[in-house]
Amino acid sequence: MKTQNRNMIGMISLILILTTIVLFFILTEKRVLIDWLGFAFIIAAELILMNGLLFMQRGRGNQKFIVLYPGMYSAIGFYTILSIAISILYMVVIRGGAKYLLSIQIVLFAAYLITILLLYNFSLHVGKVNEYVLDSVNKMQGLLNTVVVIQNINRNGTLVQKLNKLYDGIRFCDVSVTVATDDVIAVKLIELQQLIESNAEESAGAAGKLIDDIMVLIKKRAMEMSMIKAGGI
Repeated sequence: MKTQNRNMIGMISLILILTTIVLFFILTEKRVLIDWLGFAFIIAAELILMNGLLFMQRGRGNQKFIVLYPGMYSAIGFYTILSIAISILYMVVIRGGAKYLLSIQIVLFAAYLITILLLYNFSLHVGKVNEYVLDSVNKMQGLLNTVVVIQNINRNGTLVQKLNKLYDGIRFCDVSVTVATDDVIAVKLIELQQLIESNAEESAGAAGKLIDDIMVLIKKRAMEMSMIKAGGI
């Protein structure tokens, strides 16, 4: 599908460029410097448009650049329209001032590049944050799944309420980032699962104490999250 879209973009761009070339030679007769300069910038704008669209099509679906595409579409569209409009204005209306056209186009292109670079850096930052959040969500979901397994295999009625509280404690955890305590909780849950699976009478007390320890870790995790958000870690 991506290849088909890229081919379509390439074909449309080629038609657009060829149309521009044909119209230029049909509509202009005594061509002076301003005509050739304006024509060159129009072709350049169309090439930038084509390459920009192809670049976005190649990277489509990459979560790291999810913020880049809307901004880049706007930047490319704005640059292309403005560049072509300015070129036509100088070619048709002003009919002179080649150095001013050149200066304006250079500034416009520089502004376009700066915008793309800023969008790219911002998109990388947002992409990394999204990856951290997704990783944290997956880890917490894994912990929840372990608790569900423990609840299903538990045969001790005295642990039901504690396991429900444990499930809720993990379910309502902040998942914006992961912390070191997450791994400790995961290890403790595995120990708890092994205790519950043993189904021994003497393991009930140990399991209850282990659940209490995990609840303490969940509170510790909440404190760590608060410190992270406050800039303390």
